[in-house]
Amino acid sequence: MCCNSYALGDTIWFKGYVVNASNFLPDTLSGVLYAELLNEKGKVLETKKLKIADGQYSEKDIKAKMGVAIAIADKTTMQANKCDLVCVEADIIDSKGRFVPVANNLVDFEITGSYKLIGTENGDILDVTPAKTLSKKAFMGKLLLVLQATDEPGTLIIKAKSKGLQNSKSYIIKIRK
Repeated sequence: MCCNSYALGDTIWFKGYVVNASNFLPDTLSGVLYAELLNEKGKVLETKKLKIADGQYSEKDIKAKMGVAIAIADKTTMQANKCDLVCVEADIIDSKGRFVPVANNLVDFEITGSYKLIGTENGDILDVTPAKTLSKKAFMGKLLLVLQATDEPGTLIIKAKSKGLQNSKSYIIKIRK
């Protein structure tokens, strides 16, 4: 193992062996190797049943299926008055839709429509990434996006993406005069 922990969505490189206990040579009796992905508390998150040949197996893309979800926005409509704000919270979730509090994935927001970016914030006091950016690492599984309305009515469509993770569904905010 090259390190003792991985970030969510990281590719885990490994090689597994099934050996005869008496001589430590590859054992060809079994054709199966079980690999378990564990959380930081040692709880099994996912078990993979892998086929082996000549007592060994290697695979480069064992990874938990994770995603980004836009968990909540504090409103679904805004006034086109150059003052109204919307706060959008993005969460890193696992394949069963559960929040993952140890995630620190880089999240990219894609926004269509007329808006002014107030900023993104993750709550990490050590993160020196500028606030006025649409790309920022989540901290403890969360990231906040703050947008301001312009004077143009229309629709904002917000989506969150992260490399190696499933993209969020689009979140729609109507902007009214």
